[in-house]
Amino acid sequence: MIGDARERIRSRISSVLNQAGVTPAQSPVLPKAEPTVASSDDTSEVQFTTVDRVHFDNHSPWPQTSAALSLTRVTNPSYGNTFTNWAAAPASPGMQMPISLTVTSLAPTMGSIPAALNGTSLYPPGRLLQIKATAKPGFIFAGWTGDITSSLNPLPLTLLSPTSISAHFIPLPFTAASFQGTLSGQGVAGTWKVTLSASGAFSGQFLLNSKAISFRGFLDATGHAQLSLPNGSVLLLQQDFATGSISGSLSSISLSATFSGDPLPKFSAASKCPLAGTHTLLLPAESPTPSPKPPAGSGFASLTISTTGSGRLSGILPDGTPFLFSAPLNASDSLPIAVVLSRRAGNLTGALSFTRGSDGAPDILSGPILWERPTSTSPSLPWPAGFSTTLQSIGSRWTPPPKGSRILPSLDSSNGAASLSLSSTDSAPSTASLLIDSSHHAVENPASDLQTTLNLSPATGLFTGSFHPPGLPASKRLSFRGAILRAQQRVEGFFLPTPQISEKVSLQAVTNNP
Repeated sequence: MIGDARERIRSRISSVLNQAGVTPAQSPVLPKAEPTVASSDDTSEVQFTTVDRVHFDNHSPWPQTSAALSLTRVTNPSYGNTFTNWAAAPASPGMQMPISLTVTSLAPTMGSIPAALNGTSLYPPGRLLQIKATAKPGFIFAGWTGDITSSLNPLPLTLLSPTSISAHFIPLPFTAASFQGTLSGQGVAGTWKVTLSASGAFSGQFLLNSKAISFRGFLDATGHAQLSLPNGSVLLLQQDFATGSISGSLSSISLSATFSGDPLPKFSAASKCPLAGTHTLLLPAESPTPSPKPPAGSGFASLTISTTGSGRLSGILPDGTPFLFSAPLNASDSLPIAVVLSRRAGNLTGALSFTRGSDGAPDILSGPILWERPTSTSPSLPWPAGFSTTLQSIGSRWTPPPKGSRILPSLDSSNGAASLSLSSTDSAPSTASLLIDSSHHAVENPASDLQTTLNLSPATGLFTGSFHPPGLPASKRLSFRGAILRAQQRVEGFFLPTPQISEKVSLQAVTNNP
């Protein structure tokens, strides 16, 4: 009896589905189940369901199924409530509910966002968007706030839930200026320069161990920037909005250096640099107590400052190494020095600082300059053991002496009598008595075995000369050279008895001459 009832129900369902155009393969809306019997006199029911209507919602969430069947539409447009549009199968997902995105500018007069995104819009869940804020002239984008806090622009956004964000803008905070200085770091010899515009755009260059590394970028609204440079190093740059100064660092696996500087002063034809002119310098090494010992002579240089504040330093170190360096004066009246020397002579790093003279007093400059000379495997090179020493630079503005006056005021007081001293590391110094006239000609008085010649240049403040070393053939002569500091009454330089030895030469007025 139970079997007859089951067949009658199955036949009825099949007839209804056939009339609806549903094929038997699609017919079971719920899976067929075998009847179960609770007791001998119980009448079981076959677990089939007759579908006569489907309540369809076209929005997520949609029922997810694995092994069990759900409903799928028979044909593509056949969504609806009529059961004949559906068959038993894995689920046909409906359309997901749209998600709202609200984007606004907190200061429309300072910046905007694309019109298509302005306000509230609806998007399908998971939509990937790029939202870009655009600052108007004189302003800069300062970040996103709201449901998302970020400084990225454009902002990548995957929309998963209702989201509201606002774009912030601020007036441009940057101080437009040029900056330049030296890098600070262990074993680092280099200079840096940066030009920053009022828009936050910057460009610059590092000169590191004679290699130029150029860069450019933009500061963000907080005054920060980070760049990866072609040599593999990372540049961090920051401007202090209160002072206008900048600072930063340059780092890599093999390099760590820092730098900082104030805006360079601006000079023009109407406002000339007050330190413009020629200055002479002496570059004596510190007392030769380090081991290995540095050269004992005194190097020298001539520094020319232009009316626009650019400095050009040209000199010779006490081992005979020439050098040339150019840089602008900074706001504190100092000239940063960073020179990679030729002939494997190492590098120079430091700064020359000016003290402006008042009431007719001359400008004075001074400052320690570190000279590091590396070791060399070639014994033919000077100082193969290398050394590290500080050159205690000292100098002053060079003003040619008035016509009829000698190269130093003290020489006028001594009627031109002077003593030239030639030092020696291994013995007492050699001296020559000279007489210098108002035309700056020098002759030995009396004549000596040194057979000294001396040439003083009133135009440049430099001098050259030569002498015959005692005990050497008459044809053998050594040359010397140096600089004249008129303000400090010093005339010093160096000579090289051998390529491995540097000695000091100096000239002093003999004040007790009648």
